[in-house]
Amino acid sequence: MTTQATMSATTSRPPSRRRTAFTLVELLVVIGIIAVLIGILMPALQSARMQARSVQCKSNLRSIGQAIQMYALANKESLPIGFWGGGSIPAGGPTSSGTHWVLLLQNTLAGQYGTDWASAYATGANVNKIREVFICPDAPGEFSMNAGVSGLTSYLSHPRLIPFMSTGWPLDGANGNQPFKPYKISRIRRSSEIAMIFDGSLQPSGTDGNVYGPANDVPVAIVLDQYGFVNGPTNATYMTDQYPAGAPPWNAPSGSVNFNANPGPSPQFNNTDSTQNPQNIRFRHNKDKIANALQADGSVQSYQFRDGTNSDFKRGNINVNP
Repeated sequence: MTTQATMSATTSRPPSRRRTAFTLVELLVVIGIIAVLIGILMPALQSARMQARSVQCKSNLRSIGQAIQMYALANKESLPIGFWGGGSIPAGGPTSSGTHWVLLLQNTLAGQYGTDWASAYATGANVNKIREVFICPDAPGEFSMNAGVSGLTSYLSHPRLIPFMSTGWPLDGANGNQPFKPYKISRIRRSSEIAMIFDGSLQPSGTDGNVYGPANDVPVAIVLDQYGFVNGPTNATYMTDQYPAGAPPWNAPSGSVNFNANPGPSPQFNNTDSTQNPQNIRFRHNKDKIANALQADGSVQSYQFRDGTNSDFKRGNINVNP
């Protein structure tokens, strides 16, 4: 009886479950597979992020283009002032505090913000969220929370169409050394080919090293094509389409814009956001190979950079009718 009871009790117990676990080899295999997948996916994810930032930049430029159209409609077809340092403006506009195209367009989009430095400071225009329309997501630095930094933007304007206005320097050599004044938007020929606002070179702000903006808070590309709008290289056209007869091919509409430094023993294009590349175009997208631009007809185009004198950005894209 005892033996039978013991056997019965033994057979009635549930079978024991052996505890299982990954072996070290299996764990290493899984980790290896995950590492391989990450290695495969990371470039694709980085490429997607770069593309998304470029798309956002283009969206910003389209919004700026809409603001330009609205501004021109309200100002007898005139484009905005690129930069004015204060005083009496020959072409009209504010007569005391200085201004630039960013403030003028921001006021067009949101009328409660001022159109010059003083009123922009008083109304909080410089730190309002709407200013982010003028900031490229691929640009370095942070959004400024300093109300006194008025020139914060990642984009620069064409120096003839939306110009630096002055009674001293610069002056329009193609029109009798007169002060520059903004073009009327209807006057621009070949508007689908002309880059009007584009990714611009930046440098740390003097008030905050974490904030980047145009050199001296002047959002105009005055260095473009070796200061081509006031002098430029040999056979200069003053950034107009009045090409001299017999000019070399590189000076034709199909010739690439010269992004190199001023003529010297070893000119070189410093495609960076730094003090070595002031107020020039900046190819900052797609690993410093692409610049986005708002064309004069309101469309947005991307230009590819190869070296300082070889890019998709041609003189026909910046030289305009005088």
